This record gives sequence, structure tokens and C-alpha cells, in this order.
Amino acid sequence: MLCKPRFNLKSYGQRAFSYQGTKIWNKLPSPITDFKQQRVIVVVVVVVVVVVVVVVVVVVVVVIVWKH
Repeated sequence: MLCKPRFNLKSYGQRAFSYQGTKIWNKLPSPITDFKQQRVIVVVVVVVVVVVVVVVVVVVVVVIVWKH
């Protein structure tokens, strides 16, 4: 949970991005704001991308070698 910044002017302060951003962030459900879960998802996506790239490179090399 983020703490909302203090402000002096009610008319401007509550409209500031720093205030509204933290307010909206705090309203998000915990699965979205859980950094550990996001890290796991990012690691899985990176591993999948690396595997796909390796498979594509191997296929290209095999095709090139097969043609010669």
C-alpha cells in the first residue's frame, strides 16, 4: 500500500497525479500489485521467449546446413 502525499490546496492537491496515482494504485486488487507474483510471471515469459528464440535459431541453422 502506498501512502498518499500531503497537499496544501484542496482544489489542486487532490487532482495531482501523485495523489490520484497512489489512490488508484491502492484500490487495485492485491494480485495485480503483488510484486513477487509479477516477478514470477516476468521470469516465465522471459524463459519462454528465450526457448522460442533458441528453437528458431536451431531450425534456421538446420535448414541452412541441410541445403548445403
